[in-house]
Amino acid sequence: MKTALLICTMVREFAEKDNPYFVPATREILPNLTELVQTMTSRGDRIFFCNDWHEEDDLEFSRMFPRHCVAGTPLAETIPELAKFPGTTIPITRFDAFLYSTLDQKLREANIERVVVCGVCTHIPVLHTAVGASMRNYVVEVLTDGVADFDPDLHGFALRQMKEVFGVKHTTCAELAAV
Repeated sequence: MKTALLICTMVREFAEKDNPYFVPATREILPNLTELVQTMTSRGDRIFFCNDWHEEDDLEFSRMFPRHCVAGTPLAETIPELAKFPGTTIPITRFDAFLYSTLDQKLREANIERVVVCGVCTHIPVLHTAVGASMRNYVVEVLTDGVADFDPDLHGFALRQMKEVFGVKHTTCAELAAV
């Protein structure tokens, strides 16, 4: 079964210490993800960097969250530790990386049947992207040691929600690398 890794919002805004929305747990999952991406790349699996990418006047800034990951700025770029690997960057403007993007089209063109979701923040883009994939009939897994969040309670809720409501399989980076 052809597999793609969807890496949600592992961008400089959330993963580098000196930035306003730094999520400390991001640094804890980075070694797992770096090793996994290297393994998956070497065996020919597809990697997609689903990066938060907002226009200056995005309604999200006035309705939900402060200004972040503005399109074209360095803070919206994939972190250097992962950007060095070949992959396709998908700018995302909504929580679900499938909405208003080319992600589904690119997965279908590559005959991908299974997607594995990881990244930051578990209860926002990871959860919604996993649900979006499930609704589009992909086999979906989430890397329990490859997701991070700024809220531990919502992190746990999101993992349970994906598994119990949407049938998303929990797996680890080591298990996926061994396949």
